[in-house]
Amino acid sequence: MDKNNTNMNKKVNKWIDEAWTLVKRKLLDDKPVENDPLSDEGTEGILTRQKLLDCIEKHFRKTMAMNTTKKGLLFHTGFMIYMNEDDYKDQEQSFGFTVKEAVNTFHEIIVQKKSEYSDYRPHARYWEFQFIPFREGNIIDGLREEVSQIPRGEAYVLSVLFPTKEQGATAAANQRAVVTVHKKDSFTMSNLAFNSEALRGVTSISRDRYQVDFNNFRHLKDDVLSDEQRQTSGVDSRATVRVSGAKFLLPDGLAEAIYMNSDNMFISGRGGIADTAGGIPVVRIDSDKVMDNQLKLRYDSGSHKLYFVSQSEVKLGERTVPAGTEKELYEGSPILINGNITLTISKIKKD
Repeated sequence: MDKNNTNMNKKVNKWIDEAWTLVKRKLLDDKPVENDPLSDEGTEGILTRQKLLDCIEKHFRKTMAMNTTKKGLLFHTGFMIYMNEDDYKDQEQSFGFTVKEAVNTFHEIIVQKKSEYSDYRPHARYWEFQFIPFREGNIIDGLREEVSQIPRGEAYVLSVLFPTKEQGATAAANQRAVVTVHKKDSFTMSNLAFNSEALRGVTSISRDRYQVDFNNFRHLKDDVLSDEQRQTSGVDSRATVRVSGAKFLLPDGLAEAIYMNSDNMFISGRGGIADTAGGIPVVRIDSDKVMDNQLKLRYDSGSHKLYFVSQSEVKLGERTVPAGTEKELYEGSPILINGNITLTISKIKKD
């Protein structure tokens, strides 16, 4: 009898121990983890890097599901990521890290999937990402439903099969029109065909656009650099021209700065229709505050000096420059156009 009681007590104790183990495990699972970097606590209404990465991955998986068949693997490689202006400012310095992690995620998915396709060959050579701040009152052209607001904590991703630089000039121009952001009451850019050949004298620089080679879908270890960080050598530039208050509108996207690779260059507004004027490249600013061929920049290779002349009155620093008056530009020279757009000159070629 005592032996039976002892065995029964052992069984009861074992059941109690197992039940308590389950209770403790449940309590631990339900208890918020303190200092968990991936916890959403306190980040409501804020676009964290993890939320942004999840959004990009979800969109990529969707493009793969929409384009892949039993016979062929296909997915989008060019991504335009729109976000609230405040979220953009918070994330701006970490875009390179986000791109690196997104590409590594894509590569993991592709490596796992392409084993089902023995004859798979990549349809493009690289990934392209561009991050775009979306301001209140703007709209994105070319969508089925009008997007006039992106709340904090959310991101809007558009994508294409080929990065813009691998498309033809007309396709690239159409893509730029599709993703143009402008104010509701402002001029809407038309589907104009850019002449890439005419703009060979210009190299775009952008700190929010990133390009990453496929590299056989290997895991990335090195940091990913933006266009601006990559384009520091190998360019025969007469000067660097940076714009604030708007962006340059080029065949391969929007850019905050450009290298002036030719001796002469016109600066025009987005309403212009020509890519050259008298054989001189015309670079457009995405603004209706700038006239057609508003400014002409001229580099004198003999004296290694840079000059400008404007069709209308502008300000050079604090000085007013009348229309038609040519003035020399120096390092850091700011040109204010119509009180809205500022061009700043740097890195003028000295020899």
